[in-house]
Amino acid sequence: MSNQAENNPAAFDEYEALFKLLQTYGQVQAEAWDRLPDIGLYMDQVTGYVNGRLAPFMLSEEGGLTSSMVNNYVKLSYIDRPENKKYSREQIAALYMLCSLKQVLPISTASALLRYLSPSGEEEMQPLYAAFTQGQTEAAAAVAKETLSCREGGREALLRLALDFSLRAEALRLMAEALVGVALKTDEAKAQSEKEKLETDTKDAKADAVRAEKAEKEKADAERAKEKLEKQNAARAEKAEAKAKKAEAKAAKARENAEKIARAKRTQEA
Repeated sequence: MSNQAENNPAAFDEYEALFKLLQTYGQVQAEAWDRLPDIGLYMDQVTGYVNGRLAPFMLSEEGGLTSSMVNNYVKLSYIDRPENKKYSREQIAALYMLCSLKQVLPISTASALLRYLSPSGEEEMQPLYAAFTQGQTEAAAAVAKETLSCREGGREALLRLALDFSLRAEALRLMAEALVGVALKTDEAKAQSEKEKLETDTKDAKADAVRAEKAEKEKADAERAKEKLEKQNAARAEKAEAKAKKAEAKAAKARENAEKIARAKRTQEA
């Protein structure tokens, strides 16, 4: 350590404390999956446990998990509701990852990212948690190594490194948000397309139903008209038959009269 810190004992002590912390930071290991509590924990136990596991990576006391945060995450469906007020291993792992990611991402984006990578259940959550904690450990080690490598460059070199870290962090954060944002927009577009298709299908189904109802009505009307016509024709046929019978009876009567006259005439002539 050199430059201004060398002439400032207090600053020198602060830097040395940071370097000592970084040596530990570069070797910290996140809690393995099988070491996470496999029995339900109550709220106070959850926040205490998660904050204890996060502490080695935080380098400060800020940004820890609180009960109000947990309640809000449950309300927003970022994690499942506890069963009998107890949180499972999967929920604890999700809270640990959410609390880590919220340092760099909006909590809604962090939740969406974890949801995409682990839809639900222990089978999906376990490998995600393992990959997450491995990446977290490796990132911490890399940052610690890079910072310690600038130790001899003095405060100027460390501050330039801080600026570099800040610029990289901003670019990485923006890219992470963009990548998750594309996934969200894609899902939103898909959901909108499915909604529109459902609305179109519903509209078409209603139109089909109207057409079917109209066709049934027309069919019923046609059947009624046919039945009416058949009745009318039957009535006409019956009337015609009665008329024909009447005419036949009249003709028979006329023949009978003619025969009577013919017999009477023959009788007279005889």
